[in-house]
Amino acid sequence: IAFPVKLTGLLRDENRNICGLQVSWVRQRDLHIISAGDYIYTSDQRFKPKHVDNTDEWYLHIEYAQKEDSGIYECQVSTEPKMSLSFFLNVIEAKSEILGSAVIQVPPGSTINLTCIINQTASPPLFVYWHRDEKVLSFRDSSADSSNDRIKVNTVKGPTSISVLEIRDAQSSDSGNYSCRPVPQYADPANTTVHVLNGENPAAMQHSNHKNSLTSHSILLTILAFLVLKRRWIVFLIR
Repeated sequence: IAFPVKLTGLLRDENRNICGLQVSWVRQRDLHIISAGDYIYTSDQRFKPKHVDNTDEWYLHIEYAQKEDSGIYECQVSTEPKMSLSFFLNVIEAKSEILGSAVIQVPPGSTINLTCIINQTASPPLFVYWHRDEKVLSFRDSSADSSNDRIKVNTVKGPTSISVLEIRDAQSSDSGNYSCRPVPQYADPANTTVHVLNGENPAAMQHSNHKNSLTSHSILLTILAFLVLKRRWIVFLIR
């Protein structure tokens, strides 16, 4: 996952003024001293300790936190006895995926439905970009793409975000590599390849003509209902 993480150490002692004392940040996994006072003891420039002047507040800013940064970090003050405060950092890897097979074949005139699931993000994405061969199809949640009314995008944002791309009346020009990309890029893009062709390959065909295809709205409702039921079932099991 690639987003800034800030650990905040708030150390106060009513019996002594700890302003001006040396504060150290230590990573418990390997007991590595990240910083002591104004001195930094790591070559990793993502770690940036900071002290707010005239306060008892110290920060450890980790830019572009990675999964391996997870663990316990300790803020230590050079008092006697020693004062310390520990934090457990859990960096969650965001994931995105396009439901279905990696290669989809559809007949001309049918409707293409691609559903992208983005989960385990620190916060919902601002936008979900849909690309075809690096060309942006739409860059925001809208009822229709401004340049092509055959293309619709519906997005629901939350702990698990869902974006559905719907392309009606499929044409050969709609063939290509499709990807959904959350912004900010908490998760790597998800990809799938679509072929619009006159061929017979039922195993790989996405059956989505106007009569039997689900609309993007109904797909969203179906997935959301599944997620709600899943969470209720988990709560029931816990109880």
